[in-house]
Amino acid sequence: MSYNISARFVFRKAGVFYFVRRVPRELVSHYKASRIFFSLRTRAVGVAAARAAVAAERLERYWRFLRALRVDLPGRHLLRSPEAVAGLSSQSMMLERPSPTLLEATATYTRLKGAQKGAALECATDRASAYLVERADDALGRP
Repeated sequence: MSYNISARFVFRKAGVFYFVRRVPRELVSHYKASRIFFSLRTRAVGVAAARAAVAAERLERYWRFLRALRVDLPGRHLLRSPEAVAGLSSQSMMLERPSPTLLEATATYTRLKGAQKGAALECATDRASAYLVERADDALGRP
């Protein structure tokens, strides 16, 4: 039985997929270990690949931020702020930006896409979001 799959930074052990990634040498001082290793809590290849991609992207973003804070960054004296290099503010890096609620997302979608489509799009969007809420309640065991 193969323990490796084609998704990056993912391997399978006892049927469960795990994420594993080495910490870059220049950033090891920020970590307790030289590898980041955790369970993706799934046995499905597609789900594991998607979760690993999200984890890898978040790590890359954070590592860009840490690299921008390094003292020996060439041209550092010309920067307005180290966060400008990473494209992120230090506060947004530490705290995730809150996701919009379903109601806000539906309203934004309808506002952006529905200007030329009329009431039919709004009706379809409301119906789709109602289905989503219904399925989520079923999955959580709510009546």
